[in-house]
Amino acid sequence: MFKLKNIPNILSLFRICIALQFPILPVHWRITVLTLAMISEYLDGTIARKFGWVTPLGTFLDPVADRVLALMVGLTLIFSKQLTWPDFSLLFFRDVAVSLGVFYVIFIQHRFKEFENFKPNFVGKLATFFQYLVFFNILYLGFPNIWILFFAQSISLIAATWYFARFHQMHAHHQ
Repeated sequence: MFKLKNIPNILSLFRICIALQFPILPVHWRITVLTLAMISEYLDGTIARKFGWVTPLGTFLDPVADRVLALMVGLTLIFSKQLTWPDFSLLFFRDVAVSLGVFYVIFIQHRFKEFENFKPNFVGKLATFFQYLVFFNILYLGFPNIWILFFAQSISLIAATWYFARFHQMHAHHQ
């Protein structure tokens, strides 16, 4: 049965579906679809917090949707020769840090409850913004602006460092 409180989770699932379809989309649809994904990224969390609809499923789905989207868009750009593997690796480094940390906390330490209280920080949000900016830049121009890419990669590395430190702190606190 449909409940309003499921809207944020539906938006996250929508973003995962968009992400999985991204590589096979016609090239002229990609900017529009990425824009829809970005809007859903903003709305799912905003709606969940504003109306008190935060759920354990949503806490898990939202970052998964973010990682899947970034991965699929990045791989699409790599295979279309618009982005190199090394550039993508640096751009995606924060996503790897978050994924490894979440995997460790949930599946190795079995501490899902502690993860529910884990909030992204400003630098992580900034990294997401610049990641999208790089993707839009490449989709629009066909190649990355070197300064936007460099700044996005730098923010990604700073955010990854923060997340690694936070996960280490969670691990140390658990022992």
